[in-house]
Amino acid sequence: MRLIFLPHISQWPASVAQVAIRIRKRFNDAPNQFNSISHEVRSLTIILQDIEVALSGHKLSTQQQTDLVQILGSCRCVLEDLEKALDKYQVLESRDGNLGEKIKRTWKRVSFEPADVCELRDRITSNVTILHTFLGRVSSQTLLEIKHAVKKIDMLQEDHERLQILDWLTTVDYSVRQADLIALQQEGTGQWFLSSPEYKNWLRESRSTLFCPGIPGAGKTVCTALAVDDLTRRFKTQKDVGVAYVYCEFNRWHEQKAGDLLINILKQLCLMKPSLPDGVMKLHKQCNGRKNLLRSEDISETLQLVAAMFSKVFVVIDALDECQTFDGSQAKFLAEIFKLQSNSATNIFATSRPTHIPEPFRDKTALEIHASEADVNRYLEKNMFRLPGFVNRSPGLQEEIRTSITKRVDGMFLLAKLYLESLIGKRSPTSIYKALSNLSTVNDEYVYDRAYEKAMDRINDQADEQRHLAKQALSWITCAKRPLTSTELQHALALEEGQSTFDMNNVSDMEDIISVCAGLVAVDKESHVVRLVHYSTQEFFDRTRRKWFPDAENEITIACITYLSFDCFTSGYCQSVEEFEQRMTSNPLYDYAVQSWGEHAKSASNAYQQIITFLCDQAKVDASSQALMVSTAGQVFLGAETITDPLEPELDEFCPRETHIMGIHLAAYFGFHDIISALIENQQAVDVTDDWGHTPLMFGAGKGHKDVVRKLLDEGAIIDAKDIDGRTALSWATEKGHAHVVELLIDNNADVNTMDIYAGSPLLSASRRGHLLIVQALLDKGADSSLEYDVGKTAIHLALEHGHRDIARYFIAKDANINARGQSGQTALCLATQMGYKDVVELLLEESGNSGIDAGGPRERAVLVASLSGNWEIARLLLDKTPETHTRGWNIKRALLSAKMADRDDIVELLLIKAGINPQDHLYHLHEALLLSEARMERFQGLFSKIERSQELFSRFIHC
Repeated sequence: MRLIFLPHISQWPASVAQVAIRIRKRFNDAPNQFNSISHEVRSLTIILQDIEVALSGHKLSTQQQTDLVQILGSCRCVLEDLEKALDKYQVLESRDGNLGEKIKRTWKRVSFEPADVCELRDRITSNVTILHTFLGRVSSQTLLEIKHAVKKIDMLQEDHERLQILDWLTTVDYSVRQADLIALQQEGTGQWFLSSPEYKNWLRESRSTLFCPGIPGAGKTVCTALAVDDLTRRFKTQKDVGVAYVYCEFNRWHEQKAGDLLINILKQLCLMKPSLPDGVMKLHKQCNGRKNLLRSEDISETLQLVAAMFSKVFVVIDALDECQTFDGSQAKFLAEIFKLQSNSATNIFATSRPTHIPEPFRDKTALEIHASEADVNRYLEKNMFRLPGFVNRSPGLQEEIRTSITKRVDGMFLLAKLYLESLIGKRSPTSIYKALSNLSTVNDEYVYDRAYEKAMDRINDQADEQRHLAKQALSWITCAKRPLTSTELQHALALEEGQSTFDMNNVSDMEDIISVCAGLVAVDKESHVVRLVHYSTQEFFDRTRRKWFPDAENEITIACITYLSFDCFTSGYCQSVEEFEQRMTSNPLYDYAVQSWGEHAKSASNAYQQIITFLCDQAKVDASSQALMVSTAGQVFLGAETITDPLEPELDEFCPRETHIMGIHLAAYFGFHDIISALIENQQAVDVTDDWGHTPLMFGAGKGHKDVVRKLLDEGAIIDAKDIDGRTALSWATEKGHAHVVELLIDNNADVNTMDIYAGSPLLSASRRGHLLIVQALLDKGADSSLEYDVGKTAIHLALEHGHRDIARYFIAKDANINARGQSGQTALCLATQMGYKDVVELLLEESGNSGIDAGGPRERAVLVASLSGNWEIARLLLDKTPETHTRGWNIKRALLSAKMADRDDIVELLLIKAGINPQDHLYHLHEALLLSEARMERFQGLFSKIERSQELFSRFIHC
C-alpha cells in the first residue's frame, strides 16, 4: 500500500494561491477584454495569502476546517476550469517564426469578453466574497454567513455539474438555429399565422396536435421559428410549462436519428427545471457517463418521466419531410412523441411538405402554410435597397417590381427572394421590365428549377475567377457530408493539389464567396454554418449535379487528401490534449477531411494514386486516425451509432496513446476493396491488429462492407480471429446488423457459436439488437439458442427484454428452450407478461400444449407478474390456461395481495372467481385477512432467507 502525506491545513491556501499566481502570469499582454477576470484572479491570490497568514496563529474547529476544505476545493476547481478556457484563447507560436526558436503563447483576437470567461469571473468573485466572509468570522466562530456562502458555492457547482451531464446527453443546440431565424425576420412577418384560430386553439387545448403542410419555399420554417418564439415568450414565467423544438435538416441526418432528436427534447426540458431531474441523474450514473451505453428504452422512459413533471409540454418539429425515413428514424421518433402525448399533457406542432404527411398526422388539425401578400410586400420593400440606384430613384419602378413579383409567387416566399436576387445585376429600367415579364408563375411545375437555372446562368456570366470561385463553393456545399462552417469552406476553397503547406494568402473573403453565388448561399450569423438557401436548392443540384459540377467528388477527394498530407502532420500522434487542440484549431478543415474523405472517394474515379500514397504514410495515418476517433464523439472506431454495448472501448475526448491503426484498417473502414491488394503489396499484413486487437476484417465487417470482407478472405484473412474482448468479425457484423456480411461469413464457415469474454455470442447479440434476419441465418447454420448471457439469460430472454416480439415468436416456432430461467428466475412467459406482450403470451401458452411449458409454477408466477403490472387481459388469459389445482397456490395468493394493495379490484375479482370464491361472499373478507397475515409471514420468511443466505456466504468466505 502506498502512503499519501497531506500538508497541514494551514498550507492549503498557499497551494491554491500558487495555482492562482501561475494563472496571473498568463495574463501578461492579454487583450483588454480579459482585464476584469485578471483583476479577480489577483483578488483571489491576495485573500488566499491573507488566510494563510491568519491560519498560522489560529486553530480551526472541525466545522471550520470542513468549510475551508470545501471553499478551497471550489477555488481550485474554478482555477482549473479557467486554465482550460485560457487554452482556447491562446495559441503557441515561435518568437521568430522558426520552429527551432523558443515557443510562447499568443492571444487570439476577441471583440468582447467571452461568455465562458464571464461565467468563470462570476464564480471567482463568489469565491473571493466567501473567503472574505470566512476570514472575517474565523475568530468569532460565527459560521452562519459562511454556511450560506458555502451553499451558494454548492449551487454553483451543482449547476456546473448539471450542464456537464446535459452536454453528455447531446451538444446539438437548436437554439442557435432559432436565433438565426428570428434575426432574419422582418417585423410583422407571419402575424396571420399567430392570429389564426387553428394556432390559438392549439395553444389553448391540451394534448392537441397542429400539422402545418406547405409547398417548398412557403415559409414553413419561418412559421416554426415564430411559434417557438411565441411559446418561449408566452410561458417565460410559467416554470411548469415546457417548450422543446427541433429543426430537421436534410444535411444533418447523421445527428438527427430518432434517438438524437428524443435526447435533444429531453435536454431542453431538463434545462427548464432548476435542478437536474432524478431520472437523468440515474441515467448518467447507470451509463457511467458513457453515451454509447444509452438504450432507446431508457431514453424513452426518462423522457416520459421528465415530461410528466410539467403541467403542459409543447413539442415543435420543423420539416418532417427532411427527417430521414430509410432506417425508420422518422417513424420511431413520431411514435415516441405521440406516446408522450398519450401519457402527459403534450401538444405537438409539426411542418412538412404536403406530399409527405406521416400517418399519425392524417386525422389531425391542419393549417396550410403560405406567405401572405403582406409578408411578401414587406420583404420586397425592406430589400429594395439592394437593387441598382436607378430603381431606388424611381417609385414607379419599385411598385412595378412589387406588383409583378407578388403576383407571380402566389405565397411562395423563397421564390420572391430568388426573383428579387435576379434583378440585382440589371443595368437599366428596360432590362428590369424584360426580366419581370419573363418570371415564371407558380403554375409552372418547374418554377424553382427555372429560377435556379437562371441563377446559374448569372454565375456563368461572371468573370473567370468569380465563376470558378462560385462553382467551387457550390460544389463543396452541395456535396458536403455535413454542414460546413464558413472557416472550413474558406480553407477548402484555398486548397490546390500538390500543396505541402497551407497558404493563408489564398483564402477568399466570405462576403466575396457569398456575393458570387447569385443568392443561392447564406451564412447563419450565430452558428457560422454555410448553407444553400433552401432544401429545394439542394434537390435541384442533386438532380443536375453532373451538369454543373461533373468532377466535384474527384476534386473534393483530392482536396481532402491534400489537406491530410500536409507536412504539419508528419509528427503523427499528438501526445497531449493541448497539442491535439492546437492541431485542430490551426487546421480547421482537418476534422471534416478525416471524417469524410473516404465517403467522397467512393464516388471519385481519379484519386486512386493519391489515396494509396496517403494510406502508406504511417505518420499521417496515425494523425488522421487519432482525429477520426475523437471526431466520432468517443465511440469505438468500428461503429458510429449510438449503441448499447458495455464491451466497446470508450475514447472520451482524447486518445493520447498510439493505437497502431494502419492504412489497411482505414481502407476496410471506408470500404475500399480495390485498394487492399495494393496495400498488402506495400507490406501491410492482412491480419494486422490495432491496440484493441481489431483486424481489417473486423473493420470491414463492422462497417458492413461486403466486398471488403470478401476481398480480405480471398487474401487469406483469419475469419475467426478475436480482438481483446474476444469478438470476431462475425460478432461485429452481427452487432451492427449487417445481414449480408453475416451470410458471407457463415458461408465461409465462421464459428456461429463463438463466445466473447463477456459470455456473449452472435445469436445473443442479434436477439438483443432485434436483427431478425441475422437470427434466422444463425439458427439455420446451427447456432445454439441455449447459450446463456448474464447468468441465465438466453437469446429469447434478451429478445423479450428489448421488445423484439418478432424474434421471440421465431424462437418459439423453432422450439427454443422457453422454460429457461433468467437471473431472477424469470421464464420467457414471465418476461412476456411483464412486457405486456399478449400475442407472445398466447404463443407460449399454445406451445405448452405441444412441448409442455411447465404447469403450475411458471404460470402462477406469470399470473403474479400480470397482477403486479395491472394487466387484466393477460391475467385472464393465463388463468384460463392454468389448471384448477394450481389456482390456490402461493403465487396466486401473492397475486391477490398485490392486486388488492394496488386497488385493482377487477383483477382481485378475476382471481377470486378463478379460485372459487364469490367476491360478495363473507368468505372474501376472511380471505382478505388471510392474505394480510400471509403477507406478514412472507416478510418474515424473506428475512430468514436473507439471514440464511448471509450465513452461507460468510461460511464460504472464511473457508477460502
